[in-house]
Amino acid sequence: MTFPARPTAVRPILIFWFLCVLSVSGLAALPAATNASPPRLKIDLADPVVMTGTFYEIGSQRTKILFKYRREATRDGDLIRVKQAFTLPDGSVACRENILYRHDRLISYAMQDLRAGSHGGILVETDPKKPKIERLQMEFLSGGDGSKLHKSSEALQPNTLICDTIYPFILAHWDDLAQGNAVKFRFVSLDPAGTFNFRLIKDSESTWQGQPVLDIKMEPSNFIIAHWIKPIYFLVEKAAPHRLFSYTGRATPRVYIDGAWKFTDAEAVFDWQ
Repeated sequence: MTFPARPTAVRPILIFWFLCVLSVSGLAALPAATNASPPRLKIDLADPVVMTGTFYEIGSQRTKILFKYRREATRDGDLIRVKQAFTLPDGSVACRENILYRHDRLISYAMQDLRAGSHGGILVETDPKKPKIERLQMEFLSGGDGSKLHKSSEALQPNTLICDTIYPFILAHWDDLAQGNAVKFRFVSLDPAGTFNFRLIKDSESTWQGQPVLDIKMEPSNFIIAHWIKPIYFLVEKAAPHRLFSYTGRATPRVYIDGAWKFTDAEAVFDWQ
């Protein structure tokens, strides 16, 4: 989707990615309000210290594991360092992600898909020509040997997210979503490199293991992009603290299909004590 952290008055929350699962590696990656905490919600991106989950093949009734997921966060002064790893059933690492925040502001993101041989990252920096403007610098190398370069640079827009900040963004706009209103944002992608318009909207209400949940859909606002990017669905606890139980959609690590490394969708289930 790819986990969030704990906001005040809300128990520890994942920062996916769940996502970063949705990872920046293919229109499945990050944002937050103007690169800061979403409005009305204070977030500690270092809490929980550890978050885990499991990604299953869609349609397998959660019997075929694609990846195990683990997020670790450490605080170093005003910096928060996040390490995320997707491992195969045999324990080997398929994909790594490293995120750096200063307080609640994204500084950098780096991803390495060890099997596909691709890697890339995001850097937020001040525009040298316009000091009051921050820019997103995006770069992604694919092709197995890193021979294909995708590169882009653009001004940082309000409400620009990566997978690790989508869940906090959902919580920040919970009232609007619960009432059926759409919430728009920009989503960062590495492949292709750039940001794209997305929206969140309540799709339905149901239950998850006996708990009432909202099924929140994330989809591209542009009909052309919507043609090749499937919606992503988040099952979020209806009552406070609105825990994220599951999400279904694009995963960060690619899988080998028909002779090529391709994006895949998965059903992610997160661990709660």
